Amino acid sequence: MLLFSSDFTKELASSITTSTSELVICSAFVKEKAITHLLKNISSDVAVTIVARWAKQDLTFGASDLGVYSWCQNNGYRFGINSNLHAKLYLVDQSLIFLGSANLTHRGLSISGMGNVEIGTRLDPSATDIQKFKSFINNEVVWVDDDIFSRLEAEVNLSKDINKESKNLDWSKDINEMFKRKVSHLWVSELLFTSPKRLQNPNFESPEIVHDFELLNLTIDNFDKDSLKEAFLETRLYRWLRDTIGVDNEVRFGWLTKQLHSALLDDSTPYRSDVKEFIITIFEWFKFMPEMFEVRRFRVSETVRIKQQVEV
Repeated sequence: MLLFSSDFTKELASSITTSTSELVICSAFVKEKAITHLLKNISSDVAVTIVARWAKQDLTFGASDLGVYSWCQNNGYRFGINSNLHAKLYLVDQSLIFLGSANLTHRGLSISGMGNVEIGTRLDPSATDIQKFKSFINNEVVWVDDDIFSRLEAEVNLSKDINKESKNLDWSKDINEMFKRKVSHLWVSELLFTSPKRLQNPNFESPEIVHDFELLNLTIDNFDKDSLKEAFLETRLYRWLRDTIGVDNEVRFGWLTKQLHSALLDDSTPYRSDVKEFIITIFEWFKFMPEMFEVRRFRVSETVRIKQQVEV
Protein backbone atom coordinates (compact mmCIF):
# COMPACT_ATOMS: atom_id res chain seq x y z
CA MET A 1 0.00 0.00 0.00
CA LEU A 2 1.36 3.40 -0.98
CA LEU A 3 1.22 6.17 1.61
CA PHE A 4 1.51 9.81 0.64
CA SER A 5 3.06 12.52 2.86
CA SER A 6 0.94 13.06 6.00
CA ASP A 7 -0.71 9.62 5.67
CA PHE A 8 2.74 8.03 5.86
CA THR A 9 3.50 10.05 9.00
CA LYS A 10 0.19 9.15 10.67
CA GLU A 11 0.66 5.42 10.05
CA LEU A 12 4.26 5.60 11.22
CA ALA A 13 3.47 7.59 14.38
CA SER A 14 0.60 5.23 15.26
CA SER A 15 2.83 2.17 14.93
CA ILE A 16 5.56 3.80 17.03
CA THR A 17 3.05 4.66 19.77
CA THR A 18 1.92 1.03 20.00
CA SER A 19 5.40 -0.50 19.66
CA THR A 20 6.50 -2.68 22.56
CA SER A 21 10.12 -3.71 22.06
CA GLU A 22 12.27 -2.01 19.42
CA LEU A 23 12.41 0.90 17.00
CA VAL A 24 15.22 1.37 14.48
CA ILE A 25 15.32 4.51 12.36
CA CYS A 26 17.63 5.07 9.40
CA SER A 27 17.37 8.53 7.87
CA ALA A 28 19.95 10.54 5.97
CA PHE A 29 18.76 13.76 7.65
CA VAL A 30 17.56 13.94 11.26
CA LYS A 31 16.25 17.08 12.97
CA GLU A 32 15.88 17.26 16.75
CA LYS A 33 12.40 18.83 16.77
CA ALA A 34 11.11 16.28 14.28
CA ILE A 35 12.36 13.28 16.19
CA THR A 36 11.07 14.71 19.47
CA HIS A 37 7.64 15.08 17.90
CA LEU A 38 7.63 11.63 16.27
CA LEU A 39 8.68 9.78 19.43
CA LYS A 40 6.70 11.84 21.97
CA ASN A 41 4.35 8.94 22.80
CA ILE A 42 6.76 6.02 22.57
CA SER A 43 6.89 3.61 25.49
CA SER A 44 9.92 3.80 27.77
CA ASP A 45 10.25 0.03 27.33
CA VAL A 46 11.13 0.37 23.64
CA ALA A 47 14.83 0.20 22.69
CA VAL A 48 15.47 2.95 20.16
CA THR A 49 18.29 3.06 17.62
CA ILE A 50 18.80 6.01 15.26
CA VAL A 51 21.23 6.06 12.33
CA ALA A 52 21.91 9.22 10.33
CA ARG A 53 24.28 10.19 7.54
CA TRP A 54 25.79 13.18 9.35
CA ALA A 55 27.87 14.44 6.46
CA LYS A 56 29.76 17.55 7.51
CA GLN A 57 27.83 19.69 5.04
CA ASP A 58 24.50 18.38 6.45
CA LEU A 59 25.44 19.61 9.91
CA THR A 60 27.07 22.84 8.77
CA PHE A 61 24.04 23.97 6.80
CA GLY A 62 21.40 22.60 9.17
CA ALA A 63 20.00 19.68 7.17
CA SER A 64 20.69 17.61 10.31
CA ASP A 65 21.16 18.71 13.92
CA LEU A 66 24.17 18.07 16.14
CA GLY A 67 21.74 18.23 19.07
CA VAL A 68 20.26 14.86 18.07
CA TYR A 69 23.18 13.08 19.75
CA SER A 70 22.61 14.76 23.14
CA TRP A 71 18.88 14.19 22.79
CA CYS A 72 19.51 10.47 22.24
CA GLN A 73 21.91 10.34 25.18
CA ASN A 74 19.36 11.98 27.46
CA ASN A 75 16.71 9.46 26.46
CA GLY A 76 18.94 6.37 26.59
CA TYR A 77 18.83 5.82 22.83
CA ARG A 78 21.64 4.50 20.64
CA PHE A 79 22.86 6.87 17.91
CA GLY A 80 25.10 5.93 14.99
CA ILE A 81 26.43 7.18 11.68
CA ASN A 82 26.74 5.68 8.24
CA SER A 83 28.34 8.43 6.19
CA ASN A 84 26.92 7.06 2.91
CA LEU A 85 23.36 6.57 4.15
CA HIS A 86 20.67 7.63 1.72
CA ALA A 87 17.85 5.30 2.79
CA LYS A 88 14.85 6.29 4.91
CA LEU A 89 13.64 3.25 6.81
CA TYR A 90 11.74 2.76 10.07
CA LEU A 91 11.67 -0.73 11.62
CA VAL A 92 9.09 -1.30 14.36
CA ASP A 93 9.32 -4.37 16.65
CA GLN A 94 11.07 -6.32 13.86
CA SER A 95 7.61 -6.95 12.41
CA LEU A 96 6.84 -3.82 10.40
CA ILE A 97 8.91 -1.66 8.07
CA PHE A 98 8.06 1.81 6.80
CA LEU A 99 10.13 2.54 3.72
CA GLY A 100 10.01 5.61 1.53
CA SER A 101 11.45 8.99 0.68
CA ALA A 102 10.71 10.82 3.95
CA ASN A 103 13.65 12.01 6.02
CA LEU A 104 13.20 12.48 9.76
CA THR A 105 12.64 16.23 9.43
CA HIS A 106 9.59 18.48 9.76
CA ARG A 107 9.31 18.87 6.00
CA GLY A 108 10.04 15.22 5.31
CA LEU A 109 7.27 14.05 7.63
CA SER A 110 4.94 17.03 7.08
CA ILE A 111 4.90 17.58 10.84
CA SER A 112 4.13 21.29 10.64
CA GLY A 113 1.16 20.77 8.35
CA MET A 114 3.15 21.55 5.23
CA GLY A 115 6.03 19.63 3.81
CA ASN A 116 7.56 17.85 0.88
CA VAL A 117 5.53 15.49 -1.25
CA GLU A 118 6.80 12.12 -0.03
CA ILE A 119 5.74 8.61 -0.95
CA GLY A 120 6.30 5.52 1.16
CA THR A 121 4.92 2.12 2.01
CA ARG A 122 4.57 -0.24 4.96
CA LEU A 123 5.86 -3.78 4.66
CA ASP A 124 5.82 -7.00 6.61
CA PRO A 125 9.50 -8.03 6.56
CA SER A 126 10.60 -11.63 6.23
CA ALA A 127 13.16 -13.23 8.52
CA THR A 128 15.73 -12.82 5.73
CA ASP A 129 14.94 -9.11 5.46
CA ILE A 130 15.49 -8.65 9.19
CA GLN A 131 18.74 -10.61 9.04
CA LYS A 132 20.07 -8.44 6.21
CA PHE A 133 19.05 -5.24 7.91
CA LYS A 134 20.57 -6.28 11.23
CA SER A 135 23.80 -7.13 9.42
CA PHE A 136 23.86 -3.59 8.04
CA ILE A 137 23.23 -2.11 11.49
CA ASN A 138 25.85 -4.28 13.18
CA ASN A 139 28.58 -4.02 10.56
CA GLU A 140 28.27 -0.71 8.76
CA VAL A 141 27.38 1.82 11.46
CA VAL A 142 29.79 3.86 13.60
CA TRP A 143 28.28 4.23 17.07
CA VAL A 144 28.79 7.71 18.45
CA ASP A 145 30.18 8.28 21.94
CA ASP A 146 31.20 11.51 23.68
CA ASP A 147 34.73 11.42 22.26
CA ILE A 148 33.59 10.93 18.67
CA PHE A 149 30.89 13.57 19.09
CA SER A 150 33.31 16.18 20.44
CA ARG A 151 35.59 15.66 17.42
CA LEU A 152 32.71 16.03 14.98
CA GLU A 153 31.31 19.05 16.81
CA ALA A 154 34.68 20.81 16.77
CA GLU A 155 35.04 20.39 13.00
CA VAL A 156 31.49 21.57 12.32
CA ASN A 157 31.90 24.64 14.53
CA LEU A 158 35.20 25.48 12.88
CA SER A 159 33.58 25.14 9.46
CA LYS A 160 30.78 27.51 10.49
CA ASP A 161 33.33 30.09 11.61
CA ILE A 162 35.17 30.09 8.29
CA ASN A 163 34.13 32.40 5.49
CA LYS A 164 31.45 30.66 3.42
CA GLU A 165 33.43 30.80 0.17
CA SER A 166 36.35 28.90 1.70
CA LYS A 167 34.46 26.30 3.72
CA ASN A 168 35.80 22.78 3.70
CA LEU A 169 32.67 20.63 3.53
CA ASP A 170 34.47 17.31 3.95
CA TRP A 171 35.44 15.65 7.21
CA SER A 172 39.13 15.50 8.01
CA LYS A 173 41.13 12.47 6.94
CA ASP A 174 41.16 11.11 10.51
CA ILE A 175 37.38 11.26 10.81
CA ASN A 176 36.84 9.74 7.37
CA GLU A 177 39.11 6.86 8.39
CA MET A 178 37.06 6.41 11.54
CA PHE A 179 33.87 6.19 9.47
CA LYS A 180 35.16 3.46 7.21
CA ARG A 181 33.45 0.11 7.63
CA LYS A 182 33.40 -2.95 5.44
CA VAL A 183 30.44 -2.57 3.07
CA SER A 184 28.55 -5.85 3.19
CA HIS A 185 25.14 -4.73 1.92
CA LEU A 186 23.71 -2.33 -0.64
CA TRP A 187 20.38 -0.88 -1.69
CA VAL A 188 19.36 -1.07 -5.34
CA SER A 189 19.38 2.74 -5.37
CA GLU A 190 23.14 2.58 -4.70
CA LEU A 191 23.80 0.63 -7.90
CA LEU A 192 24.68 2.18 -11.24
CA PHE A 193 21.94 1.84 -13.82
CA THR A 194 23.90 2.90 -16.91
CA SER A 195 27.29 2.44 -18.52
CA PRO A 196 29.94 5.17 -18.53
CA LYS A 197 29.53 5.41 -22.30
CA ARG A 198 25.89 6.46 -21.90
CA LEU A 199 26.80 8.94 -19.18
CA GLN A 200 29.32 10.60 -21.48
CA ASN A 201 26.47 11.29 -23.91
CA PRO A 202 23.61 11.79 -21.46
CA ASN A 203 19.93 11.99 -22.33
CA PHE A 204 18.33 13.61 -19.30
CA GLU A 205 14.91 12.34 -20.33
CA SER A 206 16.14 8.96 -19.09
CA PRO A 207 15.46 8.32 -15.36
CA GLU A 208 18.42 5.94 -15.32
CA ILE A 209 20.75 8.73 -16.48
CA VAL A 210 19.33 11.13 -13.89
CA HIS A 211 19.73 8.50 -11.16
CA ASP A 212 23.38 7.88 -12.00
CA PHE A 213 24.20 11.59 -12.27
CA GLU A 214 22.80 12.07 -8.77
CA LEU A 215 24.50 8.96 -7.40
CA LEU A 216 27.87 10.08 -8.77
CA ASN A 217 27.35 13.74 -7.83
CA LEU A 218 27.94 14.80 -11.41
CA THR A 219 26.89 18.08 -12.98
CA ILE A 220 26.57 19.20 -16.57
CA ASP A 221 30.03 20.74 -16.17
CA ASN A 222 31.88 17.63 -14.98
CA PHE A 223 31.01 14.38 -16.66
CA ASP A 224 34.22 13.90 -18.62
CA LYS A 225 36.12 10.63 -18.46
CA ASP A 226 38.29 11.55 -15.48
CA SER A 227 35.33 12.89 -13.51
CA LEU A 228 33.40 9.66 -14.06
CA LYS A 229 36.32 7.56 -12.85
CA GLU A 230 36.86 9.66 -9.75
CA ALA A 231 33.14 9.63 -8.94
CA PHE A 232 32.91 5.85 -9.32
CA LEU A 233 35.67 5.35 -6.74
CA GLU A 234 33.70 7.45 -4.23
CA THR A 235 30.59 5.26 -4.36
CA ARG A 236 29.52 2.65 -1.84
CA LEU A 237 29.20 0.32 -4.82
CA TYR A 238 32.96 0.51 -5.43
CA ARG A 239 33.67 0.00 -1.73
CA TRP A 240 31.40 -3.06 -1.75
CA LEU A 241 33.19 -4.42 -4.82
CA ARG A 242 36.58 -3.84 -3.22
CA ASP A 243 35.53 -5.41 0.09
CA THR A 244 33.79 -8.35 -1.62
CA ILE A 245 36.32 -9.17 -4.33
CA GLY A 246 39.47 -8.17 -2.49
CA VAL A 247 42.65 -7.05 -4.23
CA ASP A 248 44.48 -9.26 -6.72
CA ASN A 249 41.73 -11.87 -6.51
CA GLU A 250 40.18 -12.98 -9.80
CA VAL A 251 36.43 -13.64 -9.60
CA ARG A 252 33.91 -14.77 -12.18
CA PHE A 253 30.85 -12.92 -13.43
CA GLY A 254 28.47 -15.54 -12.00
CA TRP A 255 30.10 -15.49 -8.57
CA LEU A 256 29.80 -11.71 -8.38
CA THR A 257 26.14 -11.90 -9.45
CA LYS A 258 25.42 -14.29 -6.58
CA GLN A 259 27.24 -12.05 -4.09
CA LEU A 260 25.32 -8.95 -5.18
CA HIS A 261 21.99 -10.76 -5.04
CA SER A 262 22.73 -11.75 -1.43
CA ALA A 263 23.95 -8.25 -0.51
CA LEU A 264 20.86 -6.27 -1.55
CA LEU A 265 18.77 -5.03 1.36
CA ASP A 266 15.62 -4.02 -0.49
CA ASP A 267 12.46 -5.73 0.73
CA SER A 268 11.63 -6.81 -2.82
CA THR A 269 15.02 -8.17 -3.80
CA PRO A 270 15.42 -8.25 -7.60
CA TYR A 271 15.41 -11.62 -9.32
CA ARG A 272 18.81 -13.09 -10.10
CA SER A 273 18.22 -12.30 -13.78
CA ASP A 274 17.71 -8.63 -12.92
CA VAL A 275 20.82 -8.60 -10.75
CA LYS A 276 22.72 -10.03 -13.71
CA GLU A 277 21.85 -6.87 -15.67
CA PHE A 278 23.38 -4.76 -12.91
CA ILE A 279 26.54 -6.87 -13.07
CA ILE A 280 26.70 -6.38 -16.84
CA THR A 281 26.69 -2.63 -16.20
CA ILE A 282 29.35 -2.98 -13.50
CA PHE A 283 31.57 -4.88 -15.94
CA GLU A 284 31.18 -1.97 -18.37
CA TRP A 285 32.64 0.25 -15.64
CA PHE A 286 35.46 -2.23 -15.07
CA LYS A 287 36.35 -2.08 -18.76
CA PHE A 288 36.14 1.72 -18.66
CA MET A 289 38.92 1.74 -16.04
CA PRO A 290 41.59 -0.74 -17.23
CA GLU A 291 44.23 0.94 -15.07
CA MET A 292 42.26 -0.23 -12.03
CA PHE A 293 40.49 -3.40 -13.15
CA GLU A 294 41.66 -6.33 -15.25
CA VAL A 295 38.82 -8.02 -17.14
CA ARG A 296 39.43 -11.31 -18.92
CA ARG A 297 36.99 -12.76 -21.42
CA PHE A 298 36.42 -16.51 -21.71
CA ARG A 299 34.15 -18.42 -24.08
CA VAL A 300 31.01 -18.11 -21.95
CA SER A 301 32.00 -15.81 -19.11
CA GLU A 302 34.24 -13.03 -17.85
CA THR A 303 36.41 -12.50 -14.80
CA VAL A 304 37.63 -9.37 -13.05
CA ARG A 305 40.57 -8.56 -10.80
CA ILE A 306 41.07 -5.34 -8.84
CA LYS A 307 44.69 -4.34 -9.32
CA GLN A 308 46.91 -3.95 -6.29
CA GLN A 309 47.92 -0.33 -6.93
CA VAL A 310 44.40 1.05 -6.53
CA GLU A 311 43.90 -0.23 -3.00
CA VAL A 312 43.31 2.74 -0.66
